[in-house]
Amino acid sequence: MQTKFNLTFYLVSSLFLLVLSSCTQPQTTITPTQITQKVDEVQSQLPIGELIFHSNSTGVYQIYLQTASAESLIPLTSSPGSAVEPSWSPDGSTIAFAAYTSNSTNIKIYLMDEDGSNLRPLAADQPRLNWRPAWNPDGTMIVFQTNRDGNFEIYRTGIDGIQTINLTKNPANDADPNYSPDSEHIYFISDRDGSSDIYTMKLDGTDVSKVLECPQGCAIPKPSPQGNEIVFVS
Repeated sequence: MQTKFNLTFYLVSSLFLLVLSSCTQPQTTITPTQITQKVDEVQSQLPIGELIFHSNSTGVYQIYLQTASAESLIPLTSSPGSAVEPSWSPDGSTIAFAAYTSNSTNIKIYLMDEDGSNLRPLAADQPRLNWRPAWNPDGTMIVFQTNRDGNFEIYRTGIDGIQTINLTKNPANDADPNYSPDSEHIYFISDRDGSSDIYTMKLDGTDVSKVLECPQGCAIPKPSPQGNEIVFVS
């Protein structure tokens, strides 16, 4: 079975590594280590596997697949509006992503098979902006951010899109959710204390705890497979 990778491009940002003293109750006493400068280009020597990413090489962001054997990129989407932020399901069979609809004020999350077929919306009702989908480790749930309540909140839904739950319910903006590898916590960004800091919460939205204070702002916290480190953009 081939290994699959996610790749996202971020312009004029820096990538940091935070080592956690505890994956269940992270503390803010450890200083993160900067591991890149200005992530405006990404070049990798990839092992045998597959890579998905979004690119605006045609003038509109679309999602592409790169395999180790293919000589050129394989387009997976042909959305009239931008299609971005692809995320593999844990078993590699399904890709979640966000795309503009015919309404320029509406972004929905969609699912498609790994070859781009069987395109379908995650849920029928997705008002306003919905993006940054992230799978739980067993592939049965997806978390995402949405401003359907006015401010950005983090929602959770099953892959059937039937039961959608607001996890944060906070007047601040909450964004960039990612599951911990043990599926016990969700890491996310919130500006509830003024700056965009890194937080964690339980799967039902309780026990919210600040992991790292980011005076300059942080984004997209992603825990390591072992759960003892986090990479994030700042």
